[in-house]
Amino acid sequence: MLNLLRTDLYRVFRSKSFYICFGILVFINIVTFGILFIITNPSTRDLILQFGAELSADASDIESSLANTTILEIFRQGTVSGGFLSVTTGVFGALFICMDFESGFIKNIMAAHENKWDYVLGKTGTFCIVNFLYLLGTFLVTLLLNIISGGFFAYSGLEDILYYLFSAWFIVNAFSALIMLICMITRSKAAGVAGAICLNSGLVVMILSSVFGLFGLGWIFDYSLYLTLASLPSAFQGEYGLRPFITGSAFFVLYTVISEIVLAKKDI
Repeated sequence: MLNLLRTDLYRVFRSKSFYICFGILVFINIVTFGILFIITNPSTRDLILQFGAELSADASDIESSLANTTILEIFRQGTVSGGFLSVTTGVFGALFICMDFESGFIKNIMAAHENKWDYVLGKTGTFCIVNFLYLLGTFLVTLLLNIISGGFFAYSGLEDILYYLFSAWFIVNAFSALIMLICMITRSKAAGVAGAICLNSGLVVMILSSVFGLFGLGWIFDYSLYLTLASLPSAFQGEYGLRPFITGSAFFVLYTVISEIVLAKKDI
């Protein structure tokens, strides 16, 4: 398994898709930070108003609503809560896994590693590392932007940052395991990418939640990966603060086990 993990990581860092996906996340971070900076800073806000821009709220309302905004909140709104991170990592995962099937590389792997768990755990380990790098890298970009702006937004406490990043990491890892399962079943890039867009973005969950809500069962989806990720607390809050770790771990194990079963039963 460790040999497969090293091989996969070597392939990841040599693939263009890894850097393209990271670049997309960085771009989203920069845009989010820039917009909030412009509308919060009185000088830049007045400048865009002079050029004909219109704001739906008064300046005083904007300043009061964003007065206590921290860099963690900016990172959360721009990258995590909206599903950009989980969709991007899902798309990368789908492309990476399906490449093994399309190129026939998986046949060489299975010839050397008969135990299917080696392959599945190697892939999940790779995705966990990639997800961590994406989370850490994009947050550091947000931090750097705030430093460049002279610390315009308040800095979050180190313990809050660590809690949020690790709790988000657990959920995103579970999303990656879900995309791996879809790819194991379909062996199709199109299906994997579609799954990443529709499932990791919360589109399917929100539709089902609305339908089930008509029967008073919408609460079931409060425990879904997407809503758990979207509602992550910015600081540890007792038992509720453990929910992301429990939910993420449960789905991660479930999807990983099913992936191994599917891989073992289907012909390579």
